[in-house]
Amino acid sequence: MPSSFSLLVIRHAESVANIRGHIAGSSDSPLTNHGAAQALLLARHISSSYPPLDLIVTSDLVRARETARAIADRQNASCELLEERRAREKDFGPREGKSLWEGAATAHQDPSGVHEGEGSQEETFDQVRARSRAVLKMLLDRGFGGDEERDRDNDGPRHIALVSHGIFISRLLREIASASLSSAFLLSSLLPASSRPNGLSTSNTGVWRFNITLAGGCAPNPESPAGVAYKVEVLERNSTTHLKGLKRQGVGSEKVDTSQKKLDLFFQKKDPSSTVVGRNFAQDEEGKAFKRQRTSS
Repeated sequence: MPSSFSLLVIRHAESVANIRGHIAGSSDSPLTNHGAAQALLLARHISSSYPPLDLIVTSDLVRARETARAIADRQNASCELLEERRAREKDFGPREGKSLWEGAATAHQDPSGVHEGEGSQEETFDQVRARSRAVLKMLLDRGFGGDEERDRDNDGPRHIALVSHGIFISRLLREIASASLSSAFLLSSLLPASSRPNGLSTSNTGVWRFNITLAGGCAPNPESPAGVAYKVEVLERNSTTHLKGLKRQGVGSEKVDTSQKKLDLFFQKKDPSSTVVGRNFAQDEEGKAFKRQRTSS
């Protein structure tokens, strides 16, 4: 059985709801043209900077699925892509689709200082926590466990990525930290005093990278959902270095549309050596393939 595994926790690329300032929650919101470019740069970064992934777990919502699919397209054929409904964003009930300001006006302030909607139609943070613990247990089981045949063939560390959403990731990171053997240190490291009680800031395609190691001979933290004792090393916090130099581009609709062009493209000769950074996503061959895959799914 592997004694350690690496975990990437990634927020989805920019969605239409993000730039409109709307609450998406558990509703679907597609990637923008800019978001598709972010996803492609993220995928290139992961494939060139980290070991090949064995497993990509993604929320079943379209903005996360499309981000995860871009990553999977640049991984080995053996990489498993798994949709996980429990990794979706908090359900905001009747507030979904409203602006952030309008949604906040219909929420009340709970004792912990976090806005939470009234009534049973909105998922509570305790319910989000329960889902995040279930997902963490699954990640620990897949990272440390596995079928006997795979354990015989590969006893080295496994490499797993999770693509999800801001609030869910915030809750999951708290669970990863609080269930580890170094919970107090990790919580203070991940969540500075200025952060909200139930969350921390995560950027579109922001990468959190961890090395999680079994602590042999140690009693597990009572909070560990998988009943295993583990230690966590934080290697990256909300890293967006892969987006350096990316410029917002495209005219027309905000939803991904590879027929969009930057205005300056009408006055320039096409440069076949250019990349998605600083030019139209539609002119990138991988961008075209990404669009074809989206429309066929």
